[in-house]
Amino acid sequence: MTINQSIDAHLETTPLADAQKVKAKEMIMQYWNVIGEELVGMVDKAHDRPKTTQNNYGAYMSILAFLTKDCKIDSPMSAVLLKLAGCDRLGLATAYKLSQGDYRQELYSKSVNNLKRRVK
Repeated sequence: MTINQSIDAHLETTPLADAQKVKAKEMIMQYWNVIGEELVGMVDKAHDRPKTTQNNYGAYMSILAFLTKDCKIDSPMSAVLLKLAGCDRLGLATAYKLSQGDYRQELYSKSVNNLKRRVK
């Protein structure tokens, strides 16, 4: 599958109007032309290392952090680019959730509630 086909397949699952999809594809292609090959290499290296987290989410989190902090690419675009670079979908979804803080807050709340029950 070519990168154009991959982007089209991704955009089919998004709730955007046709005109927005055209603009989104242009934007994704611009990013991909600049860093796509390097991202594929980074993802391949992550896959070659022993898995230390389920579905490689730990490795994907470090790549997401690099893209958002060092390259100044927003989180949703970074996730799309990593998806196109060949990341495991479940691992990428977990990494994205963790990077957004929602999951950590949920875990923290559960821990606090469990602790409150034990203390009573």
